[in-house]
Amino acid sequence: MLADLRAAARALRRSPGFSLLVVLVLALGIGVNVATFGAVDALLFRPPAAVRDPGGVRRLRVDMPRATSGVSFNNGLSLPDLDAVAARRGAFTATGAYLTNFTVVGRGAGARKATVAIVVGDYFRALGVRPALGRLLTAADAAPAAPPMVVATYAFWRAALAGAPGLVGRTIVVAGHPVTLVGVAERDFAGVELQPADLMGSLATAAAMGMPVEALRGTDFKMFEGVARLAPGVDPRGAAAAATAAVRGVDAVGPRPVLGTDVRSGRVVRADPLHDYYGGDFIGRGSPVPLWMLGATGAVLLVVCANVANLLLVRAERRRREIATRLAVGAAAGRIVRQLFAEGVVLAAFGGTLGLALAAA
Repeated sequence: MLADLRAAARALRRSPGFSLLVVLVLALGIGVNVATFGAVDALLFRPPAAVRDPGGVRRLRVDMPRATSGVSFNNGLSLPDLDAVAARRGAFTATGAYLTNFTVVGRGAGARKATVAIVVGDYFRALGVRPALGRLLTAADAAPAAPPMVVATYAFWRAALAGAPGLVGRTIVVAGHPVTLVGVAERDFAGVELQPADLMGSLATAAAMGMPVEALRGTDFKMFEGVARLAPGVDPRGAAAAATAAVRGVDAVGPRPVLGTDVRSGRVVRADPLHDYYGGDFIGRGSPVPLWMLGATGAVLLVVCANVANLLLVRAERRRREIATRLAVGAAAGRIVRQLFAEGVVLAAFGGTLGLALAAA
């Protein structure tokens, strides 16, 4: 077989234009399909890396009551909402929330942009994430008197902080302010969004970044994305009911309209799978969008295969005299079939390799 592959490579080198065209067509088709399936896989099937028992963790999403216009929309949790949900010990063993923002880490020529997730509650404990160095943030780190602290992702620690263990426990510059680096998260963990986080910071870090922390602590700021680990024996429907009762209890203390909504209808909390990044109404398991994406890319791959097959047929037609001559001088039909198969394998190997490189890019 190695001899057939070497002979196939020599034959293809004699027609570089044809070989390059087939490789490029295959690469584009394979690259598009791999990239699209990777996106659908991340959206619907693969939970965030390094999360322990991801099936037991849920995203807490809030369906707001219908507005006066008749249009409903989704919103997040406020910190009082999170505290009320965390008090439901029978439904959850740990709850947390996060809010993503962007800033600059470092000063001068060494400064670089970074994605920062402001985390509150027992965010890391809910996800089951462990530290690689130092410690992780806890609910106590959101106290008003707590200093600004951050946890770096392993990738950011290696790339931007030179992987220096001595930096743990010392200050780094975040948004022009000194912030204590208390730990490094375990390898591969970069938050629970499709956009990887570089740092996970406390509420005091949000203040250092210029965010209005007092407003963040209020009931009107419903922008935190909640995560919660279910208690043993609790199903997602029961957890959602418990969380809904908790946030309605917060509303009952001092209800007020939110963006024109009818607060009397009451908010409803959904407990979605952790890998459902956008919710079933948009691009989750209940949406046909992923199936359309996979179907469209499958059709593209079929067109690519048809085009390659046509190119190979045209080339075979031009080689009829060569093949007839080889048969006339005694070459076995099986030997010729093996060589043609080997040429297809060589083209597929180069096209597949280039396609994977394009998908990664």
